[in-house]
Amino acid sequence: MPIIPELRLVGRMQRLYGRAPPPLPPGYLWTLVMPTFTSNVCFNCGFVSQATHSDFHPDLPPILNRLLESNELPTDLETSQLEMAMDDRRTYILQLDSTIAALQASLDQHRRMRHVAADEIRRGAIVLSVVRRIPTDVLAEIFNWTVPDEARKHATHRCPWVLGRVCGRWRAVSLSSPKLWTTIDRRIPLGMIKAHLDRSIPYPLTVELGFSDTGSVELLIACSVRWESADIAMRAFMGPALMSVQGRLPVLRRLKYNDNNGFRLFGAFASAPALRDVSLSGKASLILPWGQIERLNLKLSNPAGLNQLQETHNLVELSVTGRPDEQLALANPMELPRLRKLLIKDGVFLQSLKLPALEDVYVSMDVSSVPSLIQRSSCQLKSFTTDVQCVSADIIPILEHAPGLLELRVTAIQDVQFLLLRLTIPGSELAAYARPLVPVLRALTVSNVSDALQCTHLIAMMESRCASAVCPEPSVCVFDFVNWTGLNLHALETLAVLREKRFTVEWLTGPRSMDRYRSWRPTYP
Repeated sequence: MPIIPELRLVGRMQRLYGRAPPPLPPGYLWTLVMPTFTSNVCFNCGFVSQATHSDFHPDLPPILNRLLESNELPTDLETSQLEMAMDDRRTYILQLDSTIAALQASLDQHRRMRHVAADEIRRGAIVLSVVRRIPTDVLAEIFNWTVPDEARKHATHRCPWVLGRVCGRWRAVSLSSPKLWTTIDRRIPLGMIKAHLDRSIPYPLTVELGFSDTGSVELLIACSVRWESADIAMRAFMGPALMSVQGRLPVLRRLKYNDNNGFRLFGAFASAPALRDVSLSGKASLILPWGQIERLNLKLSNPAGLNQLQETHNLVELSVTGRPDEQLALANPMELPRLRKLLIKDGVFLQSLKLPALEDVYVSMDVSSVPSLIQRSSCQLKSFTTDVQCVSADIIPILEHAPGLLELRVTAIQDVQFLLLRLTIPGSELAAYARPLVPVLRALTVSNVSDALQCTHLIAMMESRCASAVCPEPSVCVFDFVNWTGLNLHALETLAVLREKRFTVEWLTGPRSMDRYRSWRPTYP
């Protein structure tokens, strides 16, 4: 019967120490000794058998492997052999270190060479870039489209001044393009104004006057024969100097004039044969060639200034953004026979007008006078816009008087479901509203379509007009000014239904709806 390893080890320990060791738990010695064993264990004697380790270098002396597997001392011959082998390995390591250093130096050199080659490719691509190959005349035209540049607040950091800081060619092209220097900002220094005037010869100028430096004003007034567009913020000291431009404005087409001082009947611009576009604000009171003006923007604090409209027989576009909160003292309504586009802040003023050619009207406050204006003028209204807080009862009378309306934009209606119901074409000719309201409507913009009932009316209106033989399919834009992050569930479901039926529809949340709303204003004077 073989002796178990624990008993054999205990016997040897008793002979070594001369007495029996204290009792140990079963298998304890085996757990102490076992981690030192390899997988080649003899179960008869409990010792490790001879094993060959594969991690030794094959060129080492064989004696090294044997000595490493035991605790025997090497002989003098074996010691000499091992020292010689170790010296050889040290020499070999030095050779490898030299080789590694050489390879590292070569690798660094090749990396530098690669970096230089890549940099040459990059520089070559810059030389061959499309921008460098743009013809000079095309580059000059591109430069002309950069002016005026409203993206930067500081005039000296805007075009055309920044173009000359790129390279010599760009500077030469900018200096040889007179059109590039025709817009003169009021905030640039006097020396730069002189540069603009010299470099822009002989082209017309777009100028701004309102400087605190009288020298700048006098310099620009001396070139008034080249004014094509003038933006003037009137100051007290400018009155006498500005009077010198009278009769010296042959190419002036646009005039923007603000006067908070109240120069009464200022006549510097009385003779301007090319003047067509005028914007007046504050207390401005000018003598102008009213009969030739076609586009007019009035933002006056004094309603009496509106009496001048009686002379604007050729006016095509008008914007009254002040608050003329009273009717003009006229025996008969003022007739503007050619006026087609009108933006007015307070609709009360409409009672003083007769506009037979009116096609587009934008009212910001009171819409109650619009039906009477349409009836009195016998105009064919094609577009109506309002952002006033209203109800459907305010809008429907306007639609009843404008059967040819093509575009309707109502952005602050409170009961939109009733408006959508009236725009819905009934399925039976015996219905109460068998005659379609605004039958040729092509574009509709509304707001406050938020609950299930309103969404249902919107779908029904679109389906009825699509199925009608007399009405075209309108495009719809819904403004949601309340939600700024996303549409609610009703809006998403309605939008999915309308798009599935291939209707043209937009549903804009807060930021996008505000952007679209603001985009309407620049289309008016």
